[in-house]
Amino acid sequence: MNYIGMDVHKRFTYAVAKDERGNSLAEEKFDNGVANFGIFLQTFKPEETIIVIESTGVWEHIYNILEELGYKVKLANPFRTRAIAEARKKTDVTDADFLI
Repeated sequence: MNYIGMDVHKRFTYAVAKDERGNSLAEEKFDNGVANFGIFLQTFKPEETIIVIESTGVWEHIYNILEELGYKVKLANPFRTRAIAEARKKTDVTDADFLI
């Protein structure tokens, strides 16, 4: 099983992918477009991948893109995710990485 954490912003997404052992598989920042999500996800089979995204102001649009591509998507509330909310060094990388 592969796990992908996505820190979603209005114009771009930062994604971190890991395998079930926590080994890093990919890390990329890309513009929020259907094609860009498809390019990033092309090496990850939907039946072998779970994606977690933050429930930000644009989560619905991103959720729909990922679902249409066939992926199982989970939402994480950043206000309830204590480690993100209390992180001293808060970056897109740490947010995306913590989601998985």
